[in-house]
Amino acid sequence: MRRWMIVIGLAGLVAASAAPAAAQTDTTTAELQTEEKTLDTTTVEPMPVVIAPAASPELLTTSTAAVVAGDTAWLALNWKAADDLTDFRVTADVKSATVTYSETTGDYAGPYQSANLRAGEIDFTSIRVEVPYDGLDGVKAMPMEVTASWLVGDRRATATYKAEIPLIQHEGDDVSLLTSELEVPAGEATWVEVSYAGIAPIVGEFAVAVDVGPGLDVVYPGDGTFASLNNDAVLEDGEKDVARFLLDATQASPGTSTIELHTMYVKGSGQMRLRAVLELTVTS
Repeated sequence: MRRWMIVIGLAGLVAASAAPAAAQTDTTTAELQTEEKTLDTTTVEPMPVVIAPAASPELLTTSTAAVVAGDTAWLALNWKAADDLTDFRVTADVKSATVTYSETTGDYAGPYQSANLRAGEIDFTSIRVEVPYDGLDGVKAMPMEVTASWLVGDRRATATYKAEIPLIQHEGDDVSLLTSELEVPAGEATWVEVSYAGIAPIVGEFAVAVDVGPGLDVVYPGDGTFASLNNDAVLEDGEKDVARFLLDATQASPGTSTIELHTMYVKGSGQMRLRAVLELTVTS
């Protein structure tokens, strides 16, 4: 009987001594579970994507086509890229001239083929340059600063280049009077016209006045004090236009005489005036 009790006692002792170990094991497991939960809920930030910068393109045009002082011209800038350049844009600054771009792009020029400049291909951008008459005497070339930009990720990379625009000074006559004689019937008032051709790049505020002899009178359109050109008051290089006025020969006798033609226009900031003598025949 005593022996059985001892066994019982030993069993109880084993059970009693094992209980704290079990409790310790449960605590450790709970701590591990807590740590695992903490690790599971931790947000890992992704590594930033590094975009290698593309090589700057090569501006092949260091000297553009020549422009005449006072003229407006579209000029091409040729480019070649070593890498694909996305959303390629070009702007230019010419201190002596006004630079604009196509209506499509607005404030910059883009490649002709697409918005991107492809690696190994040659493409061009176009800029519109308006050159004044004034302040360029003796100037043979206008310096130009060209800026190119393209996308690298979410930012724009830029590169700056130097180029020039050769300048030609206009020499000689600005306009040519193509009419040398007029003919009107006696006793009538007749509308006549004189023809002009533009030689200078552009002249404006074109006006024509006439001095006539005895028995003749002149009336201008709208009862004004001069006649202008038929299309508008501007005459450009290579353009032809006419000015019309009414010659009243109701009091004139048949015969041949002369009239003086005064042609006035603005070139740059200068007021220009030409005088020509035309032969007038009054027929019977």
